[in-house]
Amino acid sequence: MNQHLRLLVLSAVALVFVASGCVAAPMVEQADTTCAWSTELLGAELDSEHPTNLVFPDTSANYWMSQVPMGPSTELTISGNVSDVRYWSLHTYVGGDGFTSALDHVNDASISSEADGSWKVRITPEGGSDANHLAGLPAGRDAGISWVVLRSYLPDDASLPIGPHELPTIQISSGRSGVTLELCDPHRVVSPVTRIPEPTEGSGSETPVQRPLSFSRTPSAATPFPNADTAYLAAPAVRLEGSVLVVRGRAPSFPGDGTGATTESAQLRYWSFCQFGMPSTSAVECVSDSDVPLDESGYYTIVVSDPSDRPQNADTQHDVAWLPWGREVQAQIGLRNMLPSADFDASAFAVPTRSIADDTNMGDFAPRAAMCPTAVFEASGHSGCGLA
Repeated sequence: MNQHLRLLVLSAVALVFVASGCVAAPMVEQADTTCAWSTELLGAELDSEHPTNLVFPDTSANYWMSQVPMGPSTELTISGNVSDVRYWSLHTYVGGDGFTSALDHVNDASISSEADGSWKVRITPEGGSDANHLAGLPAGRDAGISWVVLRSYLPDDASLPIGPHELPTIQISSGRSGVTLELCDPHRVVSPVTRIPEPTEGSGSETPVQRPLSFSRTPSAATPFPNADTAYLAAPAVRLEGSVLVVRGRAPSFPGDGTGATTESAQLRYWSFCQFGMPSTSAVECVSDSDVPLDESGYYTIVVSDPSDRPQNADTQHDVAWLPWGREVQAQIGLRNMLPSADFDASAFAVPTRSIADDTNMGDFAPRAAMCPTAVFEASGHSGCGLA
C-alpha cells in the first residue's frame, strides 16, 4: 500500500477512537508530497473492501486529498474548472487539532470564477480576505503541512466525478521558484486487510422490539475532515432480529427536486441518509435526496434492516427508501444537511451540538426514528411503529 495513504488511513482509524476517548491522539506524520491529489475516494466505487471507506463517507460524494509542506513564503495555486456537479468545495485542514475542524474553505457558491467557469485559488500560511485566498496554516504558524481536500457531490454523469474536466492543477511556489505537481496515480493503492467483521447471523436480541431512537447533532471531533458547509445528525442503533429501524420526517427542498427549487432557492443544497457500520465507520449504503420517495404530504420514510428482515412494503411503490444493515451489528444512521438557504432555519444547523433534533429546533423536518418489528411495519407502515 502507498506509504502515505497507509499513514492517512491509520490516522483516520485512530481518530475514530480518539473521538470516543479510547486512545490517545495519533502523531501527525510529516507528509512527503511528490504529486497532486494522492488520495482518492469515489463514492460510486465504495464497498466493504475499499481501503478508504472510513470515517463516514457519503456514497454520492467524491473526495481528493493533497498534503503540501508550507513555509513562510510558500504559495499554492490551485486552478480548475469544476462543473456539472450538485456541489463542490475546497477545504484546508491541519493535524494539530486531529483534523476535527476545517481551517478554511471555499465552495462553488462563494468562489469568484471567470466567464468560462475556470477559477484559481491561492493558499498561503495566513490566507487572505477574499474567498479565493485560503489559509493553509493556523494563525501564528508559518510552517507546517496543509491538507487540501476537494469534494464533489452528485455529478451529472457518475463516470465523470469532477465533471467534464481534469482534476485541478496544484502549483507550489516559494519566492521566485515554482513547480506544478503531476497528478498522482490513485490506482497504485493496494487494499489493506479489511477491518469490517465477517457477516454475522446474530444480533443484539432475538426478540423483536418497538422503541424510539433519537438523532443528535454530532460534534466536529466525531467526524474527521468535516465539511464546513454540512451539519451532521446521527442515531446509534443495534440490529435486532425480526426488527427494522424506521426514520420519518418532512423533506427539505433541493435543487432540481421537481418543485421548481433552484440552487439559490432550495432549502438545502443537498441531504442524504447513510448507514454506517460500527466500529469500522465504513459506509454500507446511502440514499441521496433525489432518490428518496416522498408521500403526498412531502414526508420521507427510511427503513434500515438486515436483508432477511426487509418488509415487503419497504420499497418505492410504498414511498419507502430501504437501506441494508450491513455486516456489523452496531450502526450509526447519519443525516447530512448541506448549505441551507438564508431563510431556512429548520436544518440540522439549528440543532446545538450534542443536542437532540426535535420540534423545538427543526420542527417537522426533524428526523424521528424507532425500532419496530418487521411484521408491524408490514401491517401498518410507519404509523404502526409510532411515527406519525
